[in-house]
Amino acid sequence: MELSVAQSLIEEAIDISKTNQVWADLGAGDGLFALALAGILPQPAKIIAIDQDEKQLKTIRLPNGRIALETIVADMNHLPDNLPVFDGIIMANALHYIRDQSSFLRTIREKHLKSEGRLIVIEYDLEKSNPWVPFPVSRKKLTQLAHETEFDLQLFSNSVKSRLNSSEIYPALLKPQR
Repeated sequence: MELSVAQSLIEEAIDISKTNQVWADLGAGDGLFALALAGILPQPAKIIAIDQDEKQLKTIRLPNGRIALETIVADMNHLPDNLPVFDGIIMANALHYIRDQSSFLRTIREKHLKSEGRLIVIEYDLEKSNPWVPFPVSRKKLTQLAHETEFDLQLFSNSVKSRLNSSEIYPALLKPQR
C-alpha cells in the first residue's frame, strides 16, 4: 500500500485540533501507518510503534524532527504494563491476529486509551478466516465488538480494494462511550 492511500484511510479519524498527542501503532510492522500518522498529526507529537518483530521496527524512519518516534518490541497479546495512556491507537491489519478480540478491546479501552481517545482500526472486510487473516474482523463483526466493549463506532466509506484477496480494506474509528 502506498503512503498516500494509508493517509487517506486514517485522516478523517484523527483530531488535528490538539498538539502534544501520544499515539501507539500496534502491530506496526514496517511503519507504514506510523509514517501516515506522522504526516497528519499536529506537531509536536509522539508515536510509539509496537511490534514483536524487532527487525521491522528498526526500519521505521519518520521525517526528521517532525514527530518523535519510540519503538517497543512486544506482542500485542501481552502489552507492557508501563505504556502511557494514549490519545490514540492505530491498529492497521492487526486486530485479526487477536483471538479474543472482545477482551483485547476492553483492555485497550480501560488501560491504554484516554477517555476521549481514538482507536483507529484498519481491517479486511472478511467473514471467513484464512492463513493470513486468522480471526477476521468484518464491518459486521467490528460493529458487534464495538457494542460489546462499550465503544462508539464510526465506519468510513473510503475503503480500498485489497491486493491480497477479494475483500476491501476498510477504516473505522472507535471512541470510548461516555
